[in-house]
Amino acid sequence: MRNPLLLLLVTAALAPCSASVAQSPLSAADSARADLPLIRRADAARTRGAGPASAIDTLRPTIHEFVDHACPSFRAFVMARGDSLTQLAATSRANLVLRISPIPGLLRGAHAAEAAFCAGALGGAAAFDQLNRTLLEQQEAWRHRRDPAPEFRRLAVSAGLDSAQFERCLHSGAMRPLVMSDARLAGQLAVDGTPTLLVTRRNGAAQAVRVVGEAAPCRASLAP
Repeated sequence: MRNPLLLLLVTAALAPCSASVAQSPLSAADSARADLPLIRRADAARTRGAGPASAIDTLRPTIHEFVDHACPSFRAFVMARGDSLTQLAATSRANLVLRISPIPGLLRGAHAAEAAFCAGALGGAAAFDQLNRTLLEQQEAWRHRRDPAPEFRRLAVSAGLDSAQFERCLHSGAMRPLVMSDARLAGQLAVDGTPTLLVTRRNGAAQAVRVVGEAAPCRASLAP
């Protein structure tokens, strides 16, 4: 059976790798008002390292997956690829970091990202993965809602999270600095649509990857 990931990716040209690709640090203003321990737990939950205990292995490539949870193309990509990217990290072939690149016009996507990060902060990588997947599977249930928070809470409880803790995290905006730092990084790297993959290598090169599928990527200039 062919690897579904290989069916979806086409390699593009190499470009210089900015040092900022390795991380998306919070600004001084964000750090001053952030719940840093909670953010660190969320950041760890969205990272799949190729090293022991899922630590980042600096000798391996790192795949930065820039997404917007409200983008139908991202949903189609995840549904088609299965867990191919996660399996790369699990087999120590690459590190994987999921990053948020909000698309104007898809405002609920940023809110959904905060919900997924709250799940990671409260329940670790397993909870992050489960809510991240469920948010995409049930995308149409929340992406057009004026207030998607009740739907996020329902999905969080179904993932085994404490309702009160999740609601407190979500409504406090505790994960917003993490979303904003990813958005700034996406802007610096000229990420213009989702999903977008950027592969960074030890030699300092960044390899852009174009996602190929039936649905066109959600573009910042033309959100669906």
